[in-house]
Amino acid sequence: MRYLSCIIVVLFLLDNCAVALTYDNGQHNILDSFTGEEVRIFDSNEGSPTILELVPGGNVYWNVNVHGKSEFLLNGGTLQSDLVQYDNSIATLYDGVIQRGLTITNYSNLTILGGSITLDVNLDNSARVLMENGSLLNFNVRGNSHFQITGGSIRGAVSVINDGRFVIQGGSVADTLYAKDTSTAEVSGGWLDNGVNVRHDAEITVVGRDFNYPLGYVVDSSGTITGTLADGNPASIPFVREGNGSILLKDPNIVMAVIAPDGGERYLTDKPVDIEYMTEGDATIDTVDIEYSSDNGSSWITVATGISNTGIYEWTTPNIESENCIVRVSSSDNPTITDTSDGTFIIFQCSEVNPADVNNDCYVNFLDLAILAEEWPWCGDRYNPLCGVE
Repeated sequence: MRYLSCIIVVLFLLDNCAVALTYDNGQHNILDSFTGEEVRIFDSNEGSPTILELVPGGNVYWNVNVHGKSEFLLNGGTLQSDLVQYDNSIATLYDGVIQRGLTITNYSNLTILGGSITLDVNLDNSARVLMENGSLLNFNVRGNSHFQITGGSIRGAVSVINDGRFVIQGGSVADTLYAKDTSTAEVSGGWLDNGVNVRHDAEITVVGRDFNYPLGYVVDSSGTITGTLADGNPASIPFVREGNGSILLKDPNIVMAVIAPDGGERYLTDKPVDIEYMTEGDATIDTVDIEYSSDNGSSWITVATGISNTGIYEWTTPNIESENCIVRVSSSDNPTITDTSDGTFIIFQCSEVNPADVNNDCYVNFLDLAILAEEWPWCGDRYNPLCGVE
């Protein structure tokens, strides 16, 4: 009996300590047969990415791990365990089956064009996924990762947390879309069969028209949003808001655009600057609100509210020092119609005052000399006999 127990333990250890099958030749490799080993894909010693393509007849019993800039292609066949991506790696699923799940981390990219994933997909640490077809169970997006679905089906739920982002433009989600922490999600097409749940400081944006709620932030803590999504599909989205979670309704046909300052400019403090913007689309915007931020949008300070929509506003720059300034212009009546500077600009104070800087632009040059020459020999002393004598 003791010997039998030892044999069982040895067999168990062998079963759970599979020898790795390594691909690191920097070439395109085809796997069309069964392997009971874990598969590892690395860049070559010269740094060239290695490609492994699993085709019909191919069957991997253990995990497939992809490292570096190397690539895994599922083009038929079966992966009986997990696909794990690290370090900027790439994977594309065309056809075939992954019988467990996927983990995508560290700036890796996954494209799902077909096939089936039996269990969950997990994204973390700035991973990116585009799904155009195929099916999977649940999807978890976290750590500044991004998941975009334009087709295919998610048979379970989507959870977006920790600065993750989820965008659905097509396809379907059978269970609830959860947005938590400081994550964001956007719904502009497809189907959400079980609605959305947004909590903490997360935000979900629904893009379309003819909603049963006014455009802007939804005030109700629960209900159902109906209307037409941007892709033309009818919307019927049950929702629950908890904590500071927010739902924003936007019309894609109404556009606000900041023209200037739009990034890269330098302005002295306490100087006039023209804020220029434009509006177009189906809505009439009579008045706008203007704000600026000195910390790239983390906080906002009001410049003007309810001013006429003329497309230009003269702003006196504040007495601050910042390299991370942006402006935001919004419709006074509809905060969804808004735009910010595309990049940051600088507001600064001159390091010293120079009497030769005639125009006070913190730069002594020929412009100052030209101003001086134009006014030469101005004299305001009516008691000076030399006044007006050149």
